[in-house]
Amino acid sequence: MQSSTGDQASRTQLTSNVSGVQPAGVLLYLNVYGIEEIAHRHTYINASFECADALDWHVIGAINDNAATDVPRGDRSGWRAIVQFVENPATTVDGIVFHSLDDLVQDPAQQDEVRAWAARHGCFIKSLLGAESDAAAAVGEAGGEPS
Repeated sequence: MQSSTGDQASRTQLTSNVSGVQPAGVLLYLNVYGIEEIAHRHTYINASFECADALDWHVIGAINDNAATDVPRGDRSGWRAIVQFVENPATTVDGIVFHSLDDLVQDPAQQDEVRAWAARHGCFIKSLLGAESDAAAAVGEAGGEPS
């Protein structure tokens, strides 16, 4: 996990309970590709945390990525980290929050693959922009792979 400020670093650290198993919560996927000005990156990152806070979601991790949307998901270190968290049996992830799912992939069929993968793992997908936001369960159990 990466952070651009000390304050953000404290907010992006994973939390754990006494047993060592991660409590349920959400992961933030923050693709900062194309956001050159530090102030704009701070605004983008803070908006994600503020949305989660407003919805009373427990943020268990915030993962930064810096990849153009034409870079395959499997080649993105941030997305690979998300997949590892979600597929780790010691970690319970309720949802993955994106500024926009377009930050990961723009093709609607591939977005459906991501939603279906999330649904298979009991996660919802939420976009802060709302246009493509939906519960992953609405897609059902069929669909593609995460990478």
